[in-house]
Amino acid sequence: MPRRCSICANEKLNEINSALVKNQPYRQVALRFALSEWATYRHRRDHLPLSLAKSREAVEIAEGDSLVEQLRQLLRETYGILAKAKAANDLRTSLFAVREARASIELLGRISSEIAPEQTVNLKLSPEWVSLQATILKALEPFPSARAALAEALNDRR
Repeated sequence: MPRRCSICANEKLNEINSALVKNQPYRQVALRFALSEWATYRHRRDHLPLSLAKSREAVEIAEGDSLVEQLRQLLRETYGILAKAKAANDLRTSLFAVREARASIELLGRISSEIAPEQTVNLKLSPEWVSLQATILKALEPFPSARAALAEALNDRR
C-alpha cells in the first residue's frame, strides 16, 4: 500500500505549493517547512500538477461566469439603448439595438445549451441522397445524353 504524501496532509500545504510553483529550490522549501527534500520533490512531481490543474479549472470557471455576467450586462445596456431609441423614434438605432440584443441572446443561449450548435449536413453522404441519385440516373437510362449531363452535374461519373 503506497504511503500517504506527508506534504498533502500538511496544514501549510498552500504555502508549500506556492513556494514550489515559484520554483524555489527543494532544499529551501524543505528547510522552511521542516520537510524532507525527497518528500518535497515527490510532492512536486506527483501531486502539484494535479492541484495546479484543479486551480486552473476553478479560474476558468470563474472567468467563464464573469464573461457570462459581462454579456448579461451588455444585454441590459442594449435594452436601455433600445428603449431610448424607441422613445426618440430613432428607427435606425432601434434596429441596431435589436440586432445586438438578438446576437447577445443567441450567444447566451449557446453558452447555456438552450440553443443547439449549428449542424452541417453533407447530402452526398446521406443514404437517402445516394438512393435518390441512383433512381434518377436509372430513370434517365433511355436518355444517355441527359443521363451523362446529369451525372457530370452531380460530379458522379457513372
